[in-house]
Amino acid sequence: MKSVRVLLAVLAAALVMGTSGEASAFGRHRHGHAVACYKKVVEPAVYDYVTRRVMLTPGWYDTEVTPAVYRTVHASVVVRPAGYDWIVKVDSHGNEVRCKVERPAVVRQVARRVLVNSGHSSRVYHPPVYGHVRERVLVRAARYSWVRIHPSCQ
Repeated sequence: MKSVRVLLAVLAAALVMGTSGEASAFGRHRHGHAVACYKKVVEPAVYDYVTRRVMLTPGWYDTEVTPAVYRTVHASVVVRPAGYDWIVKVDSHGNEVRCKVERPAVVRQVARRVLVNSGHSSRVYHPPVYGHVRERVLVRAARYSWVRIHPSCQ
């Protein structure tokens, strides 16, 4: 119980001293008249827009392949050349007769694939792509200052 009373006494003393300190901190004379008054003035942050060039995609190499070009050519190929054959017959009297007969050539159409243009590959460089970006940047941070005002600032 005694410690509670001591604690309350200490708090009351601190409260009385704190209020007198506050009064002097705000420029009040001990008679209660204002010596000087100040007002807090806040200057907002200042921003600006800046346009800058940025790389959107970097440069890169690519391999372009041009395929070979072929064409189908049809040609006549002799399978069996023309010539003569001998045909043996027996005539009506029972005699053997040989006849020379012309035989035509056997020709067949053959499709053949022919290279017209050979393919190739080449390395191609694609330059980087740039663009412009507009950004908001801080020029000056927000700040505050104390400005003296008329002393009658109760």
